[in-house]
Amino acid sequence: MLKIYGAPHSRTFRVIWLANDINLPYQHVPVTHDVSDAQCKQPWFLALNPNGRIPVIDDDGFVIWESAAINLYLAEKYKGPLYPNSLQGRGRICNGHSLFQIMSSHHSSICITIEYFIHPSNETLSLQTRRKKNCESRL
Repeated sequence: MLKIYGAPHSRTFRVIWLANDINLPYQHVPVTHDVSDAQCKQPWFLALNPNGRIPVIDDDGFVIWESAAINLYLAEKYKGPLYPNSLQGRGRICNGHSLFQIMSSHHSSICITIEYFIHPSNETLSLQTRRKKNCESRL
């Protein structure tokens, strides 16, 4: 069974979210990271990730860390509905992950990312179209 190491209020949330979205059974192993005696700095955890950072997964003996890498791995391996079949679609996922990595360092940016790129409303799409035309007119 997939083991997800980390704290839900950290970037581990991304991995837990994906696992839930694709109905992937997992065991969550809580790991402290923001305290002086953090578990992520203890030898047992450093054996999983020498960087001493969360999240980490163990997928039947395959250990990998960094939330974007984990999510790309899980999405492709388990072929959930979120994983595209085309090369172009996979390129968009990498592009989105890069953007998400940058923006999610700020909590409020997550809302912007979701509204603009994941589930844009008609109003958002209209605003994006106006901004695009405005930018193109300046070129």
